[in-house]
Amino acid sequence: MSVVAVNLKILPLNENLNLELDQDTLISELYEFIQSKYNLNSNVSNWTCYSEYKRTNLLPSSSIGNIQKETLTINTQPTSRTQMITPDSNLVNQSSNFQQNVNNQQYPAPIQQQKQTQQYPTQNSIPQQQQNQSQPQINNSNQVQNQNSGQSLNQSNLVILHLTITDGFKQRKFQSTFKQDDLLEDVGDAVLSYLGVLKEAASCDLVIYGQNYNSPEKRLKSLLQLSIKSNTTIDARLRWIGGSQR
Repeated sequence: MSVVAVNLKILPLNENLNLELDQDTLISELYEFIQSKYNLNSNVSNWTCYSEYKRTNLLPSSSIGNIQKETLTINTQPTSRTQMITPDSNLVNQSSNFQQNVNNQQYPAPIQQQKQTQQYPTQNSIPQQQQNQSQPQINNSNQVQNQNSGQSLNQSNLVILHLTITDGFKQRKFQSTFKQDDLLEDVGDAVLSYLGVLKEAASCDLVIYGQNYNSPEKRLKSLLQLSIKSNTTIDARLRWIGGSQR
């Protein structure tokens, strides 16, 4: 099994965790770990997990996959007005065998913060790991390096965009990575997916350097055609269908 580096952004706590996880780790397992670590009472079936690489919300039954340096944004309190893409799932109610000793501040052995190398094993191996693990095990480092070198070949084709999302008086920011041949419409879709909003409920207006990019002619052009470079900041303004912007 491969170990992948993952950055977790937890909203609205604004916490960041840098972890090394097994590629087969389930999103539902991450939810249960976060709920236990931060002592959260909210229902995990309402949480969302946005993948920056896939630009969509992941189901609780999904695994994180074999993507190095993936960024996952987990929102534990999605806005009540938005309609969630992720359906209810009985998977979030299953026991994951993660145990936490709150009094002694002992978190599950499979996940520890980045001060030491970590591994997040699959669910079936957790009990044995917790009893016998004196230090986390790491898969072959050459395999991880080979994966990194393979991904670096495509770095020149990637465009990192900084998005400032405005929903009425509320504002939030996130960063996502696109390819040069992605359409500008894909950026708007990524914003809606990040928020967990269906396209039938709202649209996303895009403003770049003070200019509106909302006509079909512009939205159906690629980032390369529009000369949108990496590290560009885009204002994304949510507009609810059937009502004015809040």
